[in-house]
Parts: sequence; structure tokens; C-alpha cells
Amino acid sequence: SPLFCESSRRWKAVAISMGASYHIWNADEVDTLIKERYAWLFKDYQTTRYPVMRCDMGRVAILHAYGGIYSDLDCFPPRSEYRKAPLAACRTHVRDSRKKLFLDMEVLIAGRRNPILVKWLKHMQERMHSIKFSKPGSHWYNAKMRYIWWTTGPLSMAGFLKSEADARKQNGQEPLVVEHLCTNR
Repeated sequence: SPLFCESSRRWKAVAISMGASYHIWNADEVDTLIKERYAWLFKDYQTTRYPVMRCDMGRVAILHAYGGIYSDLDCFPPRSEYRKAPLAACRTHVRDSRKKLFLDMEVLIAGRRNPILVKWLKHMQERMHSIKFSKPGSHWYNAKMRYIWWTTGPLSMAGFLKSEADARKQNGQEPLVVEHLCTNR
């Protein structure tokens, strides 16, 4: 689409200005990455209820394997370069509100092999097993978007990052660094 082409053009310009490479991943490449490097996740990855859930898992696996910046193609970069961060996520406006912000997954920055990312993938896997889609008429069956958001999506991510930060604080560990990026849609 024109939106995706423009987003791609802008993110490629950011990569060039930072001296980085730019790559648009396709489904086969992500499938291969998960199968070869995250075999413990592959069955759940293949059998997700909705394809977008594979995208959610794929973005985290890509960042763990290679590090860098991940962006959805419906987002534009609001700046020409980004600094490296152990982990950074964007804040975006809650639908229909310019006052409320929430943490989202549309743009992520992470260092290569950041162990938090593997924990996050395991959290997604656990959520998929614990929140059963079950039968027609059940809460999660009828609330499909909520199911995605709470298993592999932004609400799952926000809950995971909060619990991880709380656990680190309680154990006297170094804080979990999550910087907040802003994006233009």
C-alpha cells in the first residue's frame, strides 16, 4: 500500500543515516528464524489462533537474534536517528484520546541477545496456554481482539514488563530499562 511504501522509505532513510542495514522480513524468514533458533516455541508459534500473534512473537525473536529497531509498517519515524537502548518501546495515544498514553509494540528497540526478550517470548507462550480460547460463547472466544492483546499483544507486553521491573526491584537487581519512544501514525 502507499502507506507501507512511505513508511518503508522513511525507516530506510533512518537506517542509512545511522549507518545500519534495513530489512523487511517476510513470513518465511520469520518462520525459519523461529524454527532454527527458538525451536522450543515453534509448535505454539505455528498453531497460534491468529496470524498477528505470530507477528508479535516474530518481532521479539528478530530483536533477540539481531538487535536493532523493529517497526510496524503503519508507523513513521518522528526523528532521523535513535540511540541504542537495552530495551525501548513506544507510547501511543489510547484510541479516541489525546490525553491518555499506553505502551505499545509498534516500534521496539533492543540490544542483541537481551535475555529479557527470551523471557518475554516465554511469557507469550505461557499466556497462550493459560488463556484458553475454548468453545464458542466463552469470554475469550467472543473477545478476539482482547485475546490477542492479552496473550501476545501490547497488554501482555505491558504486564510482562511491569512484573519483570517489579521483580528486579524487589531482588535488588539493576532496573529494567524501558525507554519510551514516540511514533507518528
